[in-house]
Amino acid sequence: QDIIFFYDRLTKVIFESSESPVSDITSGLSILRLEKEQTHTLLEHLKSFQVELLDILSKYDVQRMNTHPRMDFNPKEHKCVSTLETLHPQEDRRIAHLKRDGFIYRDKMLRQAEVVLYKLKGTLS
Repeated sequence: QDIIFFYDRLTKVIFESSESPVSDITSGLSILRLEKEQTHTLLEHLKSFQVELLDILSKYDVQRMNTHPRMDFNPKEHKCVSTLETLHPQEDRRIAHLKRDGFIYRDKMLRQAEVVLYKLKGTLS
């Protein structure tokens, strides 16, 4: 569980750093003022480290679930943490985006993937 928690923190740092309009990395690290090239290099190293963590988990039969946008919501595998309204009926109850990866140990669910679901505008739940 500790490695999964560390993976989550690393994922958050990578996401916030790559989405930030300013090259300040603040989540989990002290504030770093970096040039664009340095930020890119650091993010590539962090992404590589993230892959290595998944490899370590895999050696212990822990797998990250394959969850991606537009896939159907499965309450056994996914936990809805938020909804996003849509005008398109074909998107209703499909995953809009992933908030946090889910993990499986052999056939046992360690943690459901936390997702944001599309909800057809004007429908309840």
